[in-house]
Amino acid sequence: MDRHDLLEMCLVSLLVLPEVELIRLLPTLAMLADPYLASPQDHQELCETIQRCLAEHLA
Repeated sequence: MDRHDLLEMCLVSLLVLPEVELIRLLPTLAMLADPYLASPQDHQELCETIQRCLAEHLA
């Protein structure tokens, strides 16, 4: 299993974990994705994208 697979598993888990666990998982997801990102701004955009997707899913 490589980092891509691990990130994919975490993203899938976003759909099944309780909301409290999702919030705790966000920083971990951002760190897992970090090697694929070019800058701290990209890192922040990833966090915002994940949060937006969660908000839409939980709405």
